[in-house]
Amino acid sequence: MKKFLNSFNTIKFKLFIGILAFMLPVQILLIYSSFYAIRVTQNQVAVSYRDMISLYMNQIDDRLREVDEYLYKLIGLDHNVLAMKNVLDETEFMSAKVRVYIEMSRDILIYDIMDSFFIYSVTHDDFVQVFDSNVEVEERMLINRYIRDMALNGYDAKIVNSRRWHARSITDQYYLLNVLKTEDLYIGAWTQVDNLKPDIRLIAIGDSGASFFINEKAKPMSHFDFVSDKGIDLTKDLKIHYFSGVNEEFLIIGERSGRGEFSMVAAILVSSILERLPLIQRSIFWLSIAFVILLPMYFFHLRQTILTPLRKMIQVMKSIRQVDLNSRIEVNPVTEEFQIVNDTFNKMMAEISELKINIYEEKISRQNIELMYLQMQVNPHFYLNTLNILYSLARTQKYGLIQEMVMCLIKHFRYMFKKDSAFVSLGEELEHVKNYISIQQLRFPDKIKHDIFVPDFLKDMRIPSLLIVMFVENSVKYAITPENAICINILIDIEKRFEILYLKILIQDNGIGFNEEILEKLRNGQILSDDKGEHIGIWNVQRRLKMMYDDCAFLNLTNCESGGASVEILIPID
Repeated sequence: MKKFLNSFNTIKFKLFIGILAFMLPVQILLIYSSFYAIRVTQNQVAVSYRDMISLYMNQIDDRLREVDEYLYKLIGLDHNVLAMKNVLDETEFMSAKVRVYIEMSRDILIYDIMDSFFIYSVTHDDFVQVFDSNVEVEERMLINRYIRDMALNGYDAKIVNSRRWHARSITDQYYLLNVLKTEDLYIGAWTQVDNLKPDIRLIAIGDSGASFFINEKAKPMSHFDFVSDKGIDLTKDLKIHYFSGVNEEFLIIGERSGRGEFSMVAAILVSSILERLPLIQRSIFWLSIAFVILLPMYFFHLRQTILTPLRKMIQVMKSIRQVDLNSRIEVNPVTEEFQIVNDTFNKMMAEISELKINIYEEKISRQNIELMYLQMQVNPHFYLNTLNILYSLARTQKYGLIQEMVMCLIKHFRYMFKKDSAFVSLGEELEHVKNYISIQQLRFPDKIKHDIFVPDFLKDMRIPSLLIVMFVENSVKYAITPENAICINILIDIEKRFEILYLKILIQDNGIGFNEEILEKLRNGQILSDDKGEHIGIWNVQRRLKMMYDDCAFLNLTNCESGGASVEILIPID
């Protein structure tokens, strides 16, 4: 008795009880699930098939929508069709007819779902129509007779302008028609229903199943014998799947067209759906036993082939999350899938690093383009004023001054529009300033004086082009008055601030200075306008300095104590 009781405490018994306690509920659940799976499988298969049917029907609707848009374009925008409306002159009508025929002959090749496009004129009792090469002459004549009866006798008139595709049986063959009417013209398209049928090989209908279209009255438009012999009921609501059939049961799934009065239906033999399920039921028991036997080996194999590679991948991803884009997954002889994942991941990270460089270069390129645009923002009034000066000098026959003005303008334009002029030497910029002042002195004699101080060793330093001349232009524009002359002083030197060497450019005049409100807005980098015009030039300089030097260059706008504007530009020296 004691020996019997001790056997309950052995590892062998505990393992057996543990496995039994684990496997018995699982086995019971699997057996129950196998029977439950029959019902669930049918529902899941129905959902899957419905998704596929919906996909195909959406494809058909999209193609019909394209044809609808083409018909609306013909009826509303095509000038040749518009020319055919109520045209009584036979020559004009025939000319428009030929042009429309050529156009539709080209377009029907694009809309291969259609058998024919047509335009019927009631006034002339004449057709303009193009056909697919497979349409027989007899078939054409029958469709033409149907359309003529519709137009002249009102036969089946509900099709006209219904904005829907209607299925009609003509001589035992079903067709889809869409007809639009404008004044005396009937414009439309038709095709055999069988032409709409997509490639449904992805739907496992099987040899005993079928797919076909039905009309709005739930009548099949093909596979008539199949529906009749199998006793399939098509009158039920297609929004949900159902089962139908005599002797053999079929799963019926359908989808209604969103563009026309027809539906697509698939009938799948139920036995073909469940043909392998009994085999699965018989295998469940043996699989559960094999599961218990192979579970430890499986966990070891799982650790070697999946868990360890995943752990390495996670370690690399953590490094990348810490902005170490050079981290890569170590290539180990693991499964082919992980080799592909590792190789793809490493390649992706290399491409990301390269892409990051490309994005940076593209950003620089965009900045260069924007910089070129900002450089070309000029004041058109300057050019108009110079032309007026030339005109006045010509009238007074001051040819010497004209020659001087033209030479100054040539230098001015050459400087403004030369290529690769983002940066120029300080000496070149100052020469341009002197040339600009010379032009303005011809315009305002004895009204402008200037004084430029710059050490010779700074003249080769590179600065942004048009940096100084813009503020000189502002001084001329805002400071000069009929009563007072202006004096412009430009002082350039080296200055050290915050342990950084700067090129300091100081531009001052003796004018009225900046308006305080405008000055505050300009300091904040805003584009603004006042009663004297838009200060786009100052914003231009601010923008260019930021693009070229980030936040390392400074533009300070103030008013002098004695009056006049003062502009200080600080450019860092490398």
